[in-house]
Amino acid sequence: MNILPANQQKTFTTPNAVVVPLATPSLGSQSLSVIRQRMAPQHQNPLHTQTHEEVMVMLSGKMSVQVAGEWAELHAGDTLTIPAATPHSLENRSDIDAEWLIISPAGMQFHGPDGALMTPDWAR
Repeated sequence: MNILPANQQKTFTTPNAVVVPLATPSLGSQSLSVIRQRMAPQHQNPLHTQTHEEVMVMLSGKMSVQVAGEWAELHAGDTLTIPAATPHSLENRSDIDAEWLIISPAGMQFHGPDGALMTPDWAR
């Protein structure tokens, strides 16, 4: 059994969001990654892709998402599946924080807006 108590969860602050890894390879997960993200109002994640499919589960607030050039709005309780290698971006256009989970295969990597392959510390 692998329990990560709330008071031992590490928080990473990026220019666009607060990120908390809940299950990653460095935390003992062998096949899945679960990340909690929170974004303040009027912030955004730039257009990017991932090496594997990603599932986004909205926990609170609302988020505008662009996937393959198509915009949609997600609300608390909504789930979005983003295929691997599909360009997408996120924007919190509201006046309250938005929070969601990202669920993906362990070891997923990102391609940033410039195409560079990245593995952020919070995803390891």
